[in-house]
Amino acid sequence: MKKRNPIAKDLRTPKYKKRIVKPKKGKGAFKRKKTNFINIIFYNY
Repeated sequence: MKKRNPIAKDLRTPKYKKRIVKPKKGKGAFKRKKTNFINIIFYNY
């Protein structure tokens, strides 16, 4: 009679299956840092 490893058996289940994560797409997925050119000049001088 073989001894079974319960952890190894659990790892073969769909619970640990590789998941494909879809990236965000479309408008608003990329957030550019907002900079106000006038404020940059004003605070630097």
